[in-house]
Amino acid sequence: MSDQPTPNGTFQPVFENRVRFAETDLQGIVFYGEYFTFQDEAISAYLRDLEYGYDQMVADGWQIHVVNAELNYREGAQFGDRLVNEARVVELGNSSVTFEYRVRRVGRDERGREREELESDDAVRSETVGGGDTAVDAGDEVDGADEPILAEGTVTHVGVALETEEPIRIPDAFRDAVAAFQDGI
Repeated sequence: MSDQPTPNGTFQPVFENRVRFAETDLQGIVFYGEYFTFQDEAISAYLRDLEYGYDQMVADGWQIHVVNAELNYREGAQFGDRLVNEARVVELGNSSVTFEYRVRRVGRDERGREREELESDDAVRSETVGGGDTAVDAGDEVDGADEPILAEGTVTHVGVALETEEPIRIPDAFRDAVAAFQDGI
């Protein structure tokens, strides 16, 4: 998976969270299984932002079931880190939809201090963060686009009829909403 947008649409930052102590392990990093929870939250947030969430699916007589989920880990997040979770649809089959997911840390520099401590709300100034060459203006919102990817993966769902739970064709209304939301698939 690449950091670059693909013809399948661009990543949408859809869910931000701060790592809780309960999500970390004895090594002081986020336990690997927690990333699947982050991934699930990101897909739910993507659907809400799409304005075609689970409630709309149910109203239209269908729902989605996970049939495959994969994650690749690059770097661990730690307690207190601020994370931005991104998602996009990369494939719409007849009855399946595959989401690509990634998560970035945006709230800690290389020394482990919170960026919020480094930035002043009172004055706008430019400062090199983490000893690197990235300038951050105080008060600017950090979107994570230039931050390292901590984990990335895919999750594939199959659309099923509510009453029978048999696979169905993904409705055109959902397909159209995805194409409009992320500027293509």
